[in-house]
Amino acid sequence: MDFDVVVVGGANIDIVGKSDSQIIMEESNLGDIYYNFGGVGRNIAENLARIGIKVKFITALGRDDDGKKIFEHLKSLNINTRDIVISKEYATSKYLYILDSNGEMVTAINSMKIVSLIDDKKITNMCETVRSSEYLLLDGNIKESVIGSIFENCTDTKIIFDPVSITKSKKIVPYLDKLYALKANKFELEHLSGVKITDDESVIKAGKKLIRKGTKKVFITLGEKGALYMDKDEYFFRQNMDANVVNVTGAGDAFSAGFIYGLIKGHNSQKTMDFGLAAASITVESEKTCSEKLNERTIIERINNV
Repeated sequence: MDFDVVVVGGANIDIVGKSDSQIIMEESNLGDIYYNFGGVGRNIAENLARIGIKVKFITALGRDDDGKKIFEHLKSLNINTRDIVISKEYATSKYLYILDSNGEMVTAINSMKIVSLIDDKKITNMCETVRSSEYLLLDGNIKESVIGSIFENCTDTKIIFDPVSITKSKKIVPYLDKLYALKANKFELEHLSGVKITDDESVIKAGKKLIRKGTKKVFITLGEKGALYMDKDEYFFRQNMDANVVNVTGAGDAFSAGFIYGLIKGHNSQKTMDFGLAAASITVESEKTCSEKLNERTIIERINNV
């Protein structure tokens, strides 16, 4: 196979504001403002590359300084960029978010119109490339019609979906029976399953509902409570690994990269979850959305130190 994983999704410049103290709403708060490379698909692709996985990334970038910076950074990580769409019409996506003093997100705004350039025709032309990979990761930023085209034309590929947000999670509903794995947070899980999440039992009930609909594997992140894994034969909860939290924003994307690594390497479900949680714990210790300290060695060391 040419690639272990093909990732299709968003790439943007993150503009981050982190408060020095408790945020006062409708007030100017003292803190720091900085920039990161971001986008769920881009973050997952970077994390996978850092832990030694061969990745192809398909996205859309503007023909502007931000797009050039993202493109060159992807190439520096040995991520295949050949099928990235470059646009003169649209600017590279931006994502603005505010963190409290504990590194938890307060609110965010995204501007990602350019992702609409990843269209059905583009995906159809790339289907041979996609089919050459065992795994395909889709993020919820791409159009629903594109998701439909992928499920129609890439039937031999194991498709993993990350909803990105509650609103965008509905795009996968018609294809839950064809989905190999779903990674979602508890809010996205609630929206997809129709089950109100109030405790562990409701998380289990919601997960089982998705499994009954045909999804093979479910990975649910639960914030400070850790994560749930479920398939038709088993389910279990796992606690987070200890970390000195700086910025939680990229934790879910690192978790996805970690468990995808576990799937590619053929690890059992317990070890696969460990790789996801270890990757997340390393990532939250960095100001950047993707930690430069993340690699196969540091993940294994984090697991062994639990």
